[in-house]
Amino acid sequence: MMKKTILTFLILLSLPVALAQNFVYAQNDYCSDNTTLIHTRQVVVKVPERNITRTINTTEEEYCIMGCDPERNACNFPQWIYLFVIMGVIVASYLVFKFVIYPMVRR
Repeated sequence: MMKKTILTFLILLSLPVALAQNFVYAQNDYCSDNTTLIHTRQVVVKVPERNITRTINTTEEEYCIMGCDPERNACNFPQWIYLFVIMGVIVASYLVFKFVIYPMVRR
């Protein structure tokens, strides 16, 4: 997967982007099944002075260990990340209550 990404950037760098008057980049991500996320990218470069139009399409597959969420079109996070976020919100709420709200009410 890293080779495809490097190859894509090398191709993009070889295009006459400096002279381009129309440069369009489109990215679309979708879940093909419960464990695979598909990344599609399309780059269109138009140089009217040289009568050049180039279109590059790339497609990459990403395996999602925790499954693919079709609503967000992204891979799901591991459960421990959600637990740390919940614990962080609880600790932050406690600290705000203890050091901000409680001293204001106590006066």
